[in-house]
Amino acid sequence: MNKKNIAFAIIFVGVFVSMIVLGILTRKSYVNDIDVNRYINDESMNLSISTYQEDITKVFTKFEDLNSIEDLEKVSPIIVRAQVDSQTSRNRYYLTTLTTVKVVKVYKGDINSDLISIFEPIDIVNITDANDIVDSLDGYNWMKEDKEYILFLRPLKDSHYTDGDTVYLPTSTILSKYQIDESQVSKLNKEKILNANLKYTSVGEQEVFLYEDKNIDKFKDFKEDVLHKYK
Repeated sequence: MNKKNIAFAIIFVGVFVSMIVLGILTRKSYVNDIDVNRYINDESMNLSISTYQEDITKVFTKFEDLNSIEDLEKVSPIIVRAQVDSQTSRNRYYLTTLTTVKVVKVYKGDINSDLISIFEPIDIVNITDANDIVDSLDGYNWMKEDKEYILFLRPLKDSHYTDGDTVYLPTSTILSKYQIDESQVSKLNKEKILNANLKYTSVGEQEVFLYEDKNIDKFKDFKEDVLHKYK
């Protein structure tokens, strides 16, 4: 091989390797950007609670329309005990996080897989020239990887989010997820939380984010009844 061909080969290999490295770095950057685990422990982020701008009944059953776990059971085609699959990234979509969970037990409905994917109504809002904000719908919080939950769900046809035919959605934003332990929900500062002036990491261990006594009492009553029946 003459010097010209050798030089060309070296340049070609160098460009090829550079493209591979660039591709890997780009892919890693993309995955990190959409994986919510990158943000959960970020101490700079504040918490904001949003309310659904459209008719929430098209997606979720309203908090005030559920008066007992019997009401919740009636509108929930799927009831399972599950735990977050720590081996799968939790990808961010608009106003939601797609979380894969391992099904421990099925109480109601037809589940044919050990893993199912659930849209959690919480996301990160990226704000220009400011810290990102955790945006929770109605006060929903992410499931923790080290906890098991009783979940009340609705199936949705999966067009492209996973390899399966179905993804799932909580029946209610607040009353569809119960951590299987004795933890209690604390009342949060209403002014701070409505003005996004509360650090997420300071309250991140809460099951839900609530600031009214009547709603806290209702959640506690539901949790007690759910764990008594399904634990």
